[in-house]
Amino acid sequence: MGKATAAASSATPMGAIGAGVGAVGGIIQMINGASQARKARKALDAYVRQDLTNKFADLQVSRLGADLQKEQLAQSTATGVDVLRSSGDRALAAGLSRVVGQGNMEAKKIGADLDKQQKENDRLRAQDEVRIEGMTERREEQDLAGLGQQLNVGQQGVQRGLGTIAQAGMTLTSAMGNDNT
Repeated sequence: MGKATAAASSATPMGAIGAGVGAVGGIIQMINGASQARKARKALDAYVRQDLTNKFADLQVSRLGADLQKEQLAQSTATGVDVLRSSGDRALAAGLSRVVGQGNMEAKKIGADLDKQQKENDRLRAQDEVRIEGMTERREEQDLAGLGQQLNVGQQGVQRGLGTIAQAGMTLTSAMGNDNT
């Protein structure tokens, strides 16, 4: 056996061993990639949307101040009517419309205050809904993007593993071709 033939025959087993090691590495890479892709798919399928709550959802209008104002209005109206009664029929007739008018004005102020409170509560609820929607969208986009990236990395691992296995097969074929020479 010549030196060239001896070198070729010793290179052939080394090439086959290298190809086998490469193939095993490719299989491991492919299995790891498939496992990572499978986990990402399961996480995507099981993804649960966040449920954030509006901290102003149960905010109510305070009626305590309005109720106190109504009591005071009733007392002052009753006192005004009593004063007018004690002053005589003419004073009662002349002053009654003024007392009732003042009572109506106060009642409108009370209603306006309650309406103002309701509008402020509605504004706070609407602002918090906008905040919640934005926060939910950002979080979900980030979560889904991360899972999508994990899926892509897993699929790329499978492709790299297949490429490594193919390259090992070509190396083995080349080594076997040298052996036949």
